Amino acid sequence: MLHLIKLDSENQRISFDFARTNNPNWKKAYVAKFILAGSSIPKQGNLSDFDYYLLLRREIAKTPWFSPTEEYMLMDDSLPITEIYLIKRNANVIDISFTTHINHRGKGYASKALEMIENVLFKDENTFFTTMTDMSPNGETTKIARKAGYIFNDKSGYFIKFNPNKNIEDFTKIKPSI
Repeated sequence: MLHLIKLDSENQRISFDFARTNNPNWKKAYVAKFILAGSSIPKQGNLSDFDYYLLLRREIAKTPWFSPTEEYMLMDDSLPITEIYLIKRNANVIDISFTTHINHRGKGYASKALEMIENVLFKDENTFFTTMTDMSPNGETTKIARKAGYIFNDKSGYFIKFNPNKNIEDFTKIKPSI
């Protein structure tokens, strides 16, 4: 049965197992983030792979490269399928990105994860809209975003979806900047 769990310090092992099995070169992927951020790369030393993963995540969060506000995992019973990253851009805008495990791509899981996280986010009266960008090599995110009702904004370069629980008067009260 599909369900979302919020990832926190108590269940980071799920995220680690997902990263490790989804990408055998997960360490190199993290090192690339540090290089892109212009930051020094933490050494593994005697740390276990799991402890090194935690260290890398703590340290990368200090850089401007990638620092999610919250993370969720779409689970199929106890199997992690899609990791969802939320970045709160301001009081009213949340950026969504996600990664579906390589063994489960093309089966609709990312669309389901997006639908489920939107149900959580759009219940918050402060969330006026969500955004997404497509960094996938073959435009997979564009397909998912359009199917979910996102509209591409040429000016910002983001796919945008307004909170369906808000009416137009609510939107005129703010001037979001993205």
